[in-house]
Amino acid sequence: MYQLNELDFMYRQLSSDMQEEYTALLTVFENLEALYICRNVITVYPDCKSMIDVARQKLMNDPTFKHLSEDCQAYYFDFEAYASYLQEHGKFLVMEHGTFELPE
Repeated sequence: MYQLNELDFMYRQLSSDMQEEYTALLTVFENLEALYICRNVITVYPDCKSMIDVARQKLMNDPTFKHLSEDCQAYYFDFEAYASYLQEHGKFLVMEHGTFELPE
């Protein structure tokens, strides 16, 4: 009974986004405990359904980039190339309800 309570506690400590995609996340993590331990270092991009969306979101949170006009951003920045770079140099899980950036 104690183990069931522990598992329930760990599951409830996950963000709602992680709870929704729990089954998919378990394909990457060994078990619920491993996911629970890493829950605070997983970055969730809730409305990002592609790596290009993640690239845009990451840059929108960058203060330097945020000050550029939208025309300047669109004209001078290659979001597809940045998305490819992120994919190659990071660990991402793109899901129906969003994207998760996982620890290496």
